[in-house]
Order: sequence, then structure tokens, then C-alpha cells
Amino acid sequence: MKLAKSVKISSVLMIIIAVISILLVPISGQNSDKLSLSVQRNMGTAIGDQIEGDFTIHGSGDEDIVALELYFNETKVADSSSNSLDFRFNTKDYWIGDVNITLKGFDGNGVEFQYSTLKNFLSPTIGILIIIGVVILIGISVGMSLYYNLKNRKGKKKSPEEMKKGIRIDIDKDFQ
Repeated sequence: MKLAKSVKISSVLMIIIAVISILLVPISGQNSDKLSLSVQRNMGTAIGDQIEGDFTIHGSGDEDIVALELYFNETKVADSSSNSLDFRFNTKDYWIGDVNITLKGFDGNGVEFQYSTLKNFLSPTIGILIIIGVVILIGISVGMSLYYNLKNRKGKKKSPEEMKKGIRIDIDKDFQ
């Protein structure tokens, strides 16, 4: 059974959209010997290390860590008196551009451990443009699928004689 041309085109476009969607859904995590830091998207846009929207940072340390501190470009934004920390934030509340996210952990002896990652906080306008682009791609995919389906339905019309022959053949087959 051959697939219709419209089904093939729709499938290719949906695969492209799926790949783009996967690229926009990051959960990045990094580990050092003592500390672990991950940035998870709640709502917004993320392409690699470029993020815009609402995110949660999960920070944790091994069993020796008794306190954690979280910094954005050397400005403390959160702390915890345990070996785990969750911090929810929206990029629009901070500056646009490169942000050095640093997790500091302290053990019972006061020794400091540190892990940093760099993220680029995007303008909300860019995030909106990316979402509009994805919606346009979906619209084009659906539109092309509808166009090809309607085009194929019009096709060649049968004459009344051809329609009668088809009916007679079907009736004759039923009585045999």
C-alpha cells in the first residue's frame, strides 16, 4: 500500500517540528565531585544555553555538604542550610545576556566547594518570536496537508456510463 503524497509531506513536516521541539526542551545538568546543578524549564524557551522564561534550578551536594548558596553573576539569589536547594526564577526579572550561575557548597569544616555554568538570558521578545515561528511551521504543515488532500479529492470525475459499469460489476460479483 502506497502512502499518499500529502501523507508523506505531512509526515516529513511533523518530524521537522518534533526535532525543533526537542531542541527547545532542555534539562541541563552538570556535576562536580561534590556538587550537582541542573536547570529545568517550567515554561519558556530554551535553545542550548540560551534560555527565556520560567525555570527551576536544582542544586545539591554530597553527604558532606551542610549548606548551599546560589549566585547569579556574583549576586546571591538563594541559600539553603542543607545539601539541597531549589530555586524558581524568571529570566525577565534579571538582566539580559550572559549569566554565570554559581552553586557554592560548604562542608562541616567550612571548606567551600564551587560549581559554575554559563547561561544566556534571552529577551522575552526573542522567546515570543521563537514560539510564533513554531506555530507558523505547524500552520504550514496543516495547511499543506489540507491542500494536498483537497487537491487529490477533486481528481478525475467519472462519467455516468463509467459509474454504471462500476455498479454492475459490484452487483454481479455479489450474486456469484
